[in-house]
Amino acid sequence: MENSDKPAFTTVGYGEQGTYLQEGLTKREYFASKAMQGFLSYGKMHISKIPNESIILADELLKQLEQ
Repeated sequence: MENSDKPAFTTVGYGEQGTYLQEGLTKREYFASKAMQGFLSYGKMHISKIPNESIILADELLKQLEQ
């Protein structure tokens, strides 16, 4: 997935050293965090499964978006 390591929210910053990019979370990390938030709010999944399932869901979303 070529899209997964791209930043979800790139911002431009201005400092004493000039202009710089602040990349933050990757799209994969962002999508996984949103999936994790959903799983936690639903409350029906064992907590030990949530991180792995969140990553699987994020990867599937990225794969579908590449099509």
